[in-house]
Order: sequence, then structure tokens, then C-alpha cells
Amino acid sequence: MHSGIDEVTFSIDGARPESYIQYRQRGKFDVSMRNLRAMADEKRKSGRDLPFLNWRYILFKWNDSDEEMEEARRMAVDIGVDRLCWEITDHPEDSFSRRFVPGSPGYERIRRETWDDSNLGNAIPGATPRARIDVKPRVPLPGLSRLPLVAKAGKPATIRTRVHNLSARAFPIDTTYGRRTVRLGAQLCDEHGTLLNLDFARAHLPRALEGGTAADIDIELPPLETPGRYSLKFDLVSEGIDWFERCGSPTTLKPLVVR
Repeated sequence: MHSGIDEVTFSIDGARPESYIQYRQRGKFDVSMRNLRAMADEKRKSGRDLPFLNWRYILFKWNDSDEEMEEARRMAVDIGVDRLCWEITDHPEDSFSRRFVPGSPGYERIRRETWDDSNLGNAIPGATPRARIDVKPRVPLPGLSRLPLVAKAGKPATIRTRVHNLSARAFPIDTTYGRRTVRLGAQLCDEHGTLLNLDFARAHLPRALEGGTAADIDIELPPLETPGRYSLKFDLVSEGIDWFERCGSPTTLKPLVVR
């Protein structure tokens, strides 16, 4: 806990002892849960933002009921886990979950909550980050928001946005270790939306943006030397982890004309 380790993952495959021992036959459910709770309690008492605590839950045919998965969600909230994710497997052949086979309706329902889908998806209600980004015209006149953004060749440009936190958790802005700090990003694309520069521009959030709130953010674009038509994709990024789009958050695409 005090070594500064970045992340700890507990593999606990069930919310009940009788489920856990089906696969972890030499493990003890109560011991695993006690260790997870103790680490979460110590992290909370120390006021640290590390380690990031993952609970990874492999889905089998004996632990994949809606009731037990909902029980795991409640336990994760009660303990104070940072992230709960489902793990999809195809083995053992007689044991893997048939409800959540990739491509099935059941899988699509939980896909954003699975371990391999992204580095941000979370089965804890409201914990998967989602945002809406509105690009605001310089002058608030009717119809201007539908026009392309305009920049002068060789000159920086500032774009006004309003960012809405659509999830339940705050977007952090000052983690002690740099990773998981949330920033607004503008990705440079050609006029058809093909990516040219993933890290074209960044802007800091003015504060830790609480769930259900919004903030006005200006983002400065570096100069583009070549006139032409481009587009900008606006998204939030959890630095060192993933872009919000990867876990299903909507992005905003705006045409850009450089003259």
C-alpha cells in the first residue's frame, strides 16, 4: 500500500463462496474479500489515490446470473473498489458462460463492462466515464454552431467548448502520479475524418468535474501551416489509460477550414 504501486488486481470469480470455489478450488472467498476490503480501507484512511483497485470477475455458467452479478456490483460499491470488470473466457470447455458468448445479445449488453473492451469500462453503476462536448461559436448567434471552425494558416487558434460529465464519478485533474488525469483533447483528422494526429491539442479541466456538472473550456490549437479542409474530433482522455471513446463515450466531430 505504501510502496507507491500503481495498480492491484484481485481476481475474485463470484459474489458468493459457493461460486468462488468452483474455479479457485484452493482459494477462500472470505479471505480474498477480506484482503480486498482491507486494502480499500487502508487506501481511504491514508488519503492516497494509489493503488488503483481492480476487481476482475471471470464469468462462468455458475456465477453469471443477473442476481449474482448485481450482488458483485453492490459489494464493489460498498468496499470502495475503483473498477469492477467481467472477464470473458472460452475455457474450461464445460464451464464458460454461455449467456455472454461474444456476439450474443447478453455479451453486447455488458461489453463496455468487460476487461478486454477498454481500459476504462466499469461494471460499477455510473463509473464508466462518459462526457458530452459542445463546441461553442465565438458569437452566440443562431446557426453559427453549424458552420465550420476557421483558423489562419501558421497561427494558433482557440476553440471554446462546454464539457458535460454524464457519469456519476468526478473527472480527476491532479492525480499524484500523472496517469488517469482527465483532459480535453482535439484530434486532427482530414476532411473525411481519417486521423492525422491523435495528440494534436490538449486542455486542462478547470476543476475536478463532478458527475452531472459541466464546465466551459478553451482549447488552443497549434498552428497548421498548410491551408485546406480538416476536421477535429473532440474527446476526453484519461492520460496514460485510454480515450473516453473507447468505452462508448460520444465524441464531437467538427469541420475545420484553414485559410
